[in-house]
Amino acid sequence: MKAYVVEQYGKDAALTEKDVTLGQTGNYDLKIKVEGTSLNPLDTKMFFGHVAAAPVTGILQGDVTGTIIEIGESVTSFSIGDHVIAFGGGLGNRSGALADQMLVPEQMAVLRPENLDIATAGCLPVISLTAMEVLKERAAVHPGMRLYVAGGTGGVGHLVGQLAKHYGCDVTASASSDEKATWLEEHGIRPHRYRDESAEQLLARLGHDGFDVIVDTVGGGHLQESFILAKERGKIISIATRTTQDLTPMHSKALTLLLFHY
Repeated sequence: MKAYVVEQYGKDAALTEKDVTLGQTGNYDLKIKVEGTSLNPLDTKMFFGHVAAAPVTGILQGDVTGTIIEIGESVTSFSIGDHVIAFGGGLGNRSGALADQMLVPEQMAVLRPENLDIATAGCLPVISLTAMEVLKERAAVHPGMRLYVAGGTGGVGHLVGQLAKHYGCDVTASASSDEKATWLEEHGIRPHRYRDESAEQLLARLGHDGFDVIVDTVGGGHLQESFILAKERGKIISIATRTTQDLTPMHSKALTLLLFHY
């Protein structure tokens, strides 16, 4: 099969089209004919050698959507011909989706809804898993929670905001343009035009002492702003923290900062 392979990760990394052989289908594996995939920040970090989990085969990208063409002998949840969405490769010993075919563990796949187009389906796995981990595991989301999303129309951010609304939260999110602010409003999310309104001005306008949870998908100056927006003993969850920050405001407000890779 054809694949795009990274032969050496690092600053001089490049993708080379090659003929490769896919490994044996394991007992709990699905062999998928790749129809769609997407590039995530984690793929970029591995490409340039910043994350040690890069696939040994050199075939990146864990997001995939496609059609099952073979199943392992112990697979019970899927059949040949099923259309699926999955995240199950592009790391460690598993090849990714920059190839004609990909092997995915059964437990990392779901059926693709009939009304979901391939382009959208191929973008969903990593950002969806990240958004759900943020809300369910890190934020312990519950109705009435006040939540702020930095980067409210980005890949992870736009899902965090919509899911938080679904779970009954009061959601505010940053927007850098009228178009993005309109999109947020159309989805029931309060926009914060942060270039025109400071964090202090936003809190004064809303009339409360801060947000229970800040989800920072941007990093940099947005993380410093998060320290202002969070209420005392609030929680900040960031997926973009390769920066140097002054943590003094965290100590003065007894904030919790949770970090993880995306």
